[in-house]
Amino acid sequence: MPPDGDDLAALLAAGELDVVGRITGSSNVTLLATCRTGDAQVRCVYKPVRGERPLHDFPDGTLAGREVAAHLVSRAAGWGVVPTTVLRDGPLGPGSVQRWVHPPRGVPLDEEVAADGVGGGR
Repeated sequence: MPPDGDDLAALLAAGELDVVGRITGSSNVTLLATCRTGDAQVRCVYKPVRGERPLHDFPDGTLAGREVAAHLVSRAAGWGVVPTTVLRDGPLGPGSVQRWVHPPRGVPLDEEVAADGVGGGR
């Protein structure tokens, strides 16, 4: 897996996106996926726009764009707190795709979520 940066962004933006499960504790549709091209692959989170829940203080359908913007601000400021995030089409339409960051050990995600963050799946 390339480190955060342009190579990882290119992989997330253009690689084959394969959804492997749903992260069930999220308020929006949040899917765990693998993104691959050639020998490079990375675990990622795909949030399709059509799975967003409306918020009273943001226009509908803007979460994916806000997540990409947060990554760009974090990167430009040198903070490094938001993983590489891109906007792209996926199996359920346009959405944000972000490098998966596993929670610290001992933090439960959900009783159905396996060690790699996969709940359900195909």
